[in-house]
Amino acid sequence: MTQLKMLQLKVKGIAGNLASFINLKILLITGVIVLGSCETQEAEYEELNDKKAVALFEEVVRETTPKVRELIEKYPEILSEKGTMKEDRVLALEKETQKVLLPMVNGTKGLLKSYDVDEKYLQQEFQDLDDPRIALVGLMILASESKEQMAVANNFVKAFGTVGYALQGATLQEDKDWVDCLIVAVGIDVVVDFVKGNITEAIAKKAIKKIASRALGAIGAAIAVYEFGSCMGWY
Repeated sequence: MTQLKMLQLKVKGIAGNLASFINLKILLITGVIVLGSCETQEAEYEELNDKKAVALFEEVVRETTPKVRELIEKYPEILSEKGTMKEDRVLALEKETQKVLLPMVNGTKGLLKSYDVDEKYLQQEFQDLDDPRIALVGLMILASESKEQMAVANNFVKAFGTVGYALQGATLQEDKDWVDCLIVAVGIDVVVDFVKGNITEAIAKKAIKKIASRALGAIGAAIAVYEFGSCMGWY
């Protein structure tokens, strides 16, 4: 009788240990599933944030380009090959350009954060965090992330393929360095990666560095945005 009870106790002990083992295994499996689910959700959330950031920037661009058009039309001589501008009009245009492009500049800063590029890096490359050329970096990302990726990218290339002009004194002279083509502005390797939609922090920083090195100026940036909107048929 005593042996039978001892056997029963052993069976109960084994059963208890087995139950504990099963529970532990279930707990571990559940933990792995939950952890994997969290990681998946986090990745999806980050992707959603990227898409949201691009969508918000596109809204800013669509709101800004008509204003840029009005600005260019207000100073028609800026697109004239042999046109001239008085110094006071040049200064006025530069001031208005900075004001009009500021929403796109700020939008680009927000957009770049989703690619882990902070304002400190922008300041390092542009010195001025309100530099109108920063808006062109945002357009690069928009061109890549757009659903109509190839069409937008092609329009962007056309926009930068337009001959620009450099101001020397009060005279506008043809100068391809003023608003150069996209490939010259950011480098062929960067263009290829952007068209593929393969945007990384390194590529974004390379585009920033290339654009920051170009002598576009505020007016050159405005002309590029104007041509981009025109190519897109936004006005």
